[in-house]
Amino acid sequence: MIELTEAIARVRRVVGDTASDGNVFAIHETSKAERTATDAFRDDIRFLIDALSNEAGWRSMVSAPKDGSHIDVWVGGEFPKRITDVSWRAPSDSEWWVHGGDTIETPDPTWHDCFGPLGAEEAPTHWMPLPAAPTLQAGEE
Repeated sequence: MIELTEAIARVRRVVGDTASDGNVFAIHETSKAERTATDAFRDDIRFLIDALSNEAGWRSMVSAPKDGSHIDVWVGGEFPKRITDVSWRAPSDSEWWVHGGDTIETPDPTWHDCFGPLGAEEAPTHWMPLPAAPTLQAGEE
């Protein structure tokens, strides 16, 4: 997951390197590398906004961790629902063979729950971190 301090540092580097006139959006999109940097910068801004304004609650999928961390996601559509313990990863060999490759459209990384990859009809719209584990109070076992 992107850590807040990492995102702030990247934003400061981009702002310091590209906006000497104080305009943080003065990045000219002339090459693929610059467009990629601009997209990453925008993602960092969205992440910072999510992190600072919505500590607990649903966040935009733009800021969702893609490092294998487990999160809860919200799926909209005809049957909206919360799906727990979702992570971004490539399908395992067993998932690929069990599903026969028919229901797994690509071996590329995608969102998975405990049953395998989420289908196209289950595209997450929002995410939130897992709640903290319960702690034992004094005298509890």
